[in-house]
Amino acid sequence: MQKKVTYKVIFNRLDKLNSSETALIQIEAYLNRKRKYFSTGIYIKPNQWNANKQVINSKNPKNLELNRLLKKQLSELEKFELQQGLKHGSFVLSDFKFLNKEEEDFFNFSTQSVEAIDATKIYKDGLIRVLKYVKEIHPNITFKRLNYKVITDFDKYLHDKEYATNTIAKYHKNFKHILSIAVKQKRIKENPYSNFQIKEIETKRTVLSDDDLKQLESLEFEKNSEHIKNVRDMFLFSCYTGLRFSDMQKLSHQNFETNSDGMFLDFRQNKTSGLLKIPLHLIFEGKAIPIVNEYFDTLNKYLFPRITNQDSNRILKLIQVLLQTEKLLTFHVSRHTFGTLLAKHSKDPYLIKSLMGHKDIQTSMIYIHLSNTIINEKLKDIKW
Repeated sequence: MQKKVTYKVIFNRLDKLNSSETALIQIEAYLNRKRKYFSTGIYIKPNQWNANKQVINSKNPKNLELNRLLKKQLSELEKFELQQGLKHGSFVLSDFKFLNKEEEDFFNFSTQSVEAIDATKIYKDGLIRVLKYVKEIHPNITFKRLNYKVITDFDKYLHDKEYATNTIAKYHKNFKHILSIAVKQKRIKENPYSNFQIKEIETKRTVLSDDDLKQLESLEFEKNSEHIKNVRDMFLFSCYTGLRFSDMQKLSHQNFETNSDGMFLDFRQNKTSGLLKIPLHLIFEGKAIPIVNEYFDTLNKYLFPRITNQDSNRILKLIQVLLQTEKLLTFHVSRHTFGTLLAKHSKDPYLIKSLMGHKDIQTSMIYIHLSNTIINEKLKDIKW
């Protein structure tokens, strides 16, 4: 009687964590004293794995979604084994080579990969939207047929929709990210974007001045407007630290350390996975510290109340009205404000790079140039 393959879900088979302190989950197929391993594309931290039950535990906030994904991948392998066995009368592990990765459904793989990454819902939705657009152009695309022409077809499609240049650039960056996952998972050898230049135009960044921040700090709220005050405080905290909205939402008391020198904020960036340690007592006269102290509660898991980015931006529009300013307030503006004011006071791009977690110095130089532009504009308004 033909033996069936025994499947097992295993975590961190190589006993080695990557730079994000996570490791890969694989599916092991065992038959006739031979083993074959399949990547699931899912990376988690060691404390998020239940080895006995072979599932992701509740310490991972997306455990239910990811466990469904694991179950689906297991089911696909079992289905393939059954189909091959019925077709040929027997099955050996080497038959899995006919589960051709090059001809694998690109959209199925990409959708599963997007579901597995650790990112905000808004960012994931953006990636899924890209896949929807690509599917309209090439509904039956496979990895084998992914090439430079697919990228140029996508570019033409976006231009035909009359999107702005920077919007088109954003869609291209998202598609490039999806394809980079395929490269890492060895679905394709090279990213088709390697020879494609993504074009962007420089836009004027909105930033707040020192006076704007003082006005924002002085705002007072009624007791029934606590939710507005919370968002104002988060916005100010971002202006004083440069943190992105996604990073602030993950802060807990474990991210703060106080010693004889002062208070430090120690965290890993959600977007880049880079580690940052910010001396709060040394920047912006330590204005972030009273905010931390106000919200610091060891009984709560997170420092700030949980809120979606959409809801926070809606409240920021109300705050904009209260300030009677035409400047649009978003958490991009708060981060840009931090970078620009830091550039104004320090003139040191390497300090900006270090505190904002930039990967290259050119990004930091943008704030130096922006600071110089603001200074020049103010000089023009002076009547000598």
